This record gives sequence, C-alpha cells and structure tokens, in this order.
Amino acid sequence: MIRTLAVLRRPAARSAVALLTLLTVLSPGLSRGLSVGPNAGAGDRSARDRVTEIWAVIQDRGDKTPRGLFDELGQIGTPQALHTLERSIDALRRVWSKKRAFAAMGHFMGDAELRPKALNTLEFHAKGSDEANALAASQALAAFGEVAYDSLYVVARTARDDRAKAFAVGGLAPELVKRNDAASLELVLDGWITPHSGSRDRAVDELWRFQ
Repeated sequence: MIRTLAVLRRPAARSAVALLTLLTVLSPGLSRGLSVGPNAGAGDRSARDRVTEIWAVIQDRGDKTPRGLFDELGQIGTPQALHTLERSIDALRRVWSKKRAFAAMGHFMGDAELRPKALNTLEFHAKGSDEANALAASQALAAFGEVAYDSLYVVARTARDDRAKAFAVGGLAPELVKRNDAASLELVLDGWITPHSGSRDRAVDELWRFQ
C-alpha cells in the first residue's frame, strides 16, 4: 500500500488508471465493473449482447439448446446472465435440460454477491411442487458441495418430492456425519434412497460413521 500511495503523488498518477489500481488494492470489490480508457463499457455491452443472443436461442430451441450455452452464461457471470438462466427454466421441459441450466449456476458459487441469489433459486425449485424442476435443481445443488450445505439441509427437510430429498441427503451426507446428532441420523435413515442419494455401500459407510 505504501508503494501505491507513493505512486499517487506523481502527476501521472492522477489518471483514472492509477485510481482504479488504488481501488483494486484497497478494496477489490469497489473496482468491480469499472472500466477505463477509450473502450470503457465495450466489454459490458458485449456481454449484454451475448446474453441476449443466448436467450434468443433458448427461446427458439428449448430443450435442444446446446449445453455449452448454459455454461457460457455461467462463465459470463453477470446478474443479467444469472437472470437469463433463471428465466430459461420455464423455457425448458425435460429434467436433463433443466439440470444443465441449474448446473450452470455453479459458476456463481464463487461470487459473494450473486451466490445467495443462485442458491435461493435452486433451493426454491428443489423443494417445490414441479417434479422436473425439483429433480433437476436438487441434483445440481447436491453437486456444489459445502457452499450449498445450508440450502441442501432445507431441501432435505422440506422438499415435497422424495427423490429431491434423496438427492439433497446424498449431497449433504458429509455434513450430516460431521454433525453426528440424532436429527442428522434421522435425515439419513428417512431420506436416503438408492441410487439417488448414492450406492448402498456408500449408505452403509455413512451410517457407520455415526457414533
């Protein structure tokens, strides 16, 4: 930080580039989304245009949408991209295609700002009454690991579809074993369904871990 402040004393350091550098050092979050130079905003416009293009394909092709487009939305990583993934759920019909959209939300698990919104969307659908959404969302959620434990716990306890509960229990099993209490054991005993939660061998192994 001393070097950064020293640089700012130079006349040339009054530029927007130097200011952006300081913001990045002091608080990376403050500089998020800022652009400098003659092409300022070009990247944002390009991302918005690409998201719009992908949404048009999803509307047109539905379940036949190439899988890579859902991943591309996740990689773009903007609020608009996440919103488009959420909108795509209603444009898709089959479990496997919905799962692709839900799975692409995994790209947002490393984003402190957008992760809660993505998890809320997954949790809402996983515990809901729409069978295809519940199965697709719970499978995707179970694959996200520790970052999704809180949502998985809610789904394991409250999902309407038993298979969605089973997917959640399978994904949550390491945490349930770690908790090692009566409520966690009950969730495993009541919610585990092979093969949705995992294999029989894995079920036996998880149960042996409770002491």
